[in-house]
Amino acid sequence: MVYVLQVSPPEKLKSKILDVSQRIVEDVYKKNVRNILYRVKSKAVDDDPLKLFVSGDGKILEFDLAPHCSLVKPFNSEVEKEEISNRIKEAVNGVHSFSTEIEGIGDHGESFTFFLKLSKRSEFLELETKLFQALHKYFPDRKHLEYTPHITLLYDDADYKSAKDARKKMGEDILLGESFIVDRFSLYKLEGVELVKLREFTLL
Repeated sequence: MVYVLQVSPPEKLKSKILDVSQRIVEDVYKKNVRNILYRVKSKAVDDDPLKLFVSGDGKILEFDLAPHCSLVKPFNSEVEKEEISNRIKEAVNGVHSFSTEIEGIGDHGESFTFFLKLSKRSEFLELETKLFQALHKYFPDRKHLEYTPHITLLYDDADYKSAKDARKKMGEDILLGESFIVDRFSLYKLEGVELVKLREFTLL
């Protein structure tokens, strides 16, 4: 089972983010999507920590996800959700909520994605580090890399040119200064290309 940990922005901000992303996707890809467009080229080995990994032989998987900030890269485990949930709950015990705001556009220095950068990096890092340490036993070969809190606007590692064209149409001050409170996050499981919410966790 693939598990996902995400912070969701409030509905009003979600709507603003989708307005921006959907407009660019319609212009460049000529597609109408419900949420944020993801296009992932499957491969045999998870060899790039910046990219999403889908096991396969090169087939392109296309789906859309609601705006979110991932706290830990999705991981595969056969462990029951109760054990995962208990480890998460113990890990974030005592962690306080905080406010974050959009600081601009980022892209990891790559052409396949771009995103809204979020402030309060140290608070996000504390939360991410506690979760990574608590869950690392389920993905022991993964290194703890530099964490950049962000909300993806487009992800396409199957067509760099289109992703690059979309990035050029994006202003640098999109939603700059928009803020929200990070006081909860959720654990999901991936079923096909849909996320199913398993449990919500609240911060102090």
